[in-house]
Amino acid sequence: MSLKHLTATPVEFIIDDVTYKMSPLTDRDIAELDEWVQSRFIRAARESLDETTPADIWERTMRLAMREALTLSWMRPPASAIFQSIDGLARLAWQSMKRNHPDLSVQNIRHLLFDPQNIDKVQEAFQRANDVGDKVVSASPATEAGRRPLHGKKSTRGSPS
Repeated sequence: MSLKHLTATPVEFIIDDVTYKMSPLTDRDIAELDEWVQSRFIRAARESLDETTPADIWERTMRLAMREALTLSWMRPPASAIFQSIDGLARLAWQSMKRNHPDLSVQNIRHLLFDPQNIDKVQEAFQRANDVGDKVVSASPATEAGRRPLHGKKSTRGSPS
């Protein structure tokens, strides 16, 4: 762990002439990210059911979803995959930025991430602030939209096998 991380020194980055500061995640931030991932998993299970779903299947599905959700952590697959999306990256960035920018919302950050150059800036700042290299945010959400992926890797999405 670096001195920067131990002292919680924020990393600065600029988007549209505004300087933002991203701080290392705290234990509380990590717990909040785990809870966020778990709640999204449970919500997805609930949304997969409708009024025509038999009660026993509904109950079994929700019980399984809750049990599985408890095993999810934001840093490990399959849960970590959510951070390859714009919503996931926005939440991750907000979690690291909220101490320095209390008026900034996840939606504000999400809006900034519609520009692929900003995605790269946010990912790089998160990686530097948290000493994670490319472990968590290794692929750019821009890749999902058919744009250039982070680190110069060529996307094979939609390519013939």
